[in-house]
Amino acid sequence: MVVTTREDPYATVLAALLEDSEDLIADNLRPVPLELCGLKVVIDDEDWAALKETRSMSWLQKHLGHDEDSWWSAVAQGHLQWFKVLGLPRFPSWQFRTDPNRPVEGLAELNEGIPEWWDAADISLFMTSQHPDLASRTTTYLSPAEWLAHGFDAAVIETILQNYRMGPLVDKNSDAGGDQAAEASAVAQLPGCL
Repeated sequence: MVVTTREDPYATVLAALLEDSEDLIADNLRPVPLELCGLKVVIDDEDWAALKETRSMSWLQKHLGHDEDSWWSAVAQGHLQWFKVLGLPRFPSWQFRTDPNRPVEGLAELNEGIPEWWDAADISLFMTSQHPDLASRTTTYLSPAEWLAHGFDAAVIETILQNYRMGPLVDKNSDAGGDQAAEASAVAQLPGCL
């Protein structure tokens, strides 16, 4: 008799390894070998950065409470973003304040405003890059994540996202004719275009 499991054993071991090493990952800028029960794993720079910029389900439960079903329900309702790192679900850390531990305000509205063609890297870049429309009382600009972490109004970020949602001026499949270089130039000059 052959018994098959529904869960990938590699994913289960990797999830346990990352959960056990969550603090180690958060504290180290550069990858360090992770060890669990004699198993050592070295993670490359790109995956390490993705791990540092995200939180696991166990982190959410430990620091913010609620059960796993509640968090997935929040995802389904558009209140949280998630993506896979090393094949495991992770939640971008920009969505959470650390003092006190809780989700930032206005996430559902922000998530609705994120252009549908953006992938996880695009969203992360936008949320962690300084923006000139997000000036603090000092002379520095804040990233949307920093803006939210300070408790400032998410409506400002929603307005910025509206500029990104406009997209290109001319449909790629359009037979409108004209100079394509001029069209590309016009699109590149739109404020807020990536």
